[in-house]
Amino acid sequence: MPWYDFRCTECNTVFEEKRSFVRANDPAICPQCFSRQTDKMLTRANVIGRQAKAETIPVPMSRPAAGGCGCGACGCGI
Repeated sequence: MPWYDFRCTECNTVFEEKRSFVRANDPAICPQCFSRQTDKMLTRANVIGRQAKAETIPVPMSRPAAGGCGCGACGCGI
């Protein structure tokens, strides 16, 4: 199961959740203030075997125009 990064829009806490692909876009609850006002963050994949934290870019995934390939090769602008 992959890890996903989220950012709370109420208290700006960044946190991770391990969840299935099916639940990837479900809302997350902030562990700090328990708000449901959170944004899923776009993350760069880690190389297998590396322990470094993924670099994150806050992108609200609830907006219709959000998304894209993440690498910019397709011209999506991300």
